[in-house]
Amino acid sequence: MNERCPEFFDPIDIDETDWVEFDFTAWTGAVTPLITGTPVVTAEVHAGVDPAPATMLIGAAIARPSGRAVAQRIQGAVRGVSYLLRCEVTIDGEQHVLAGIIKVKKVGT
Repeated sequence: MNERCPEFFDPIDIDETDWVEFDFTAWTGAVTPLITGTPVVTAEVHAGVDPAPATMLIGAAIARPSGRAVAQRIQGAVRGVSYLLRCEVTIDGEQHVLAGIIKVKKVGT
């Protein structure tokens, strides 16, 4: 069995706002099909303690104009906590999921 592992995003500072991107090119191919419907990104604690991990997500996820990637705006949350971000999309009538782990830290410490 081939186990898919989440990617690791660059850490985010507790006072920072940034974007993470999920690239679904492996499922969309060079021309078609493209992401359809509304992509959904969720956040959960991977390591540490945060009673409200979804507060790191700013607004809704958006499909990039290419139709092959999804972007989600995020903000630093609880220092020292790692979050699992999962992105669910529909491509050619099938559900696909990519995940990434991001750690929140204070730059310079």
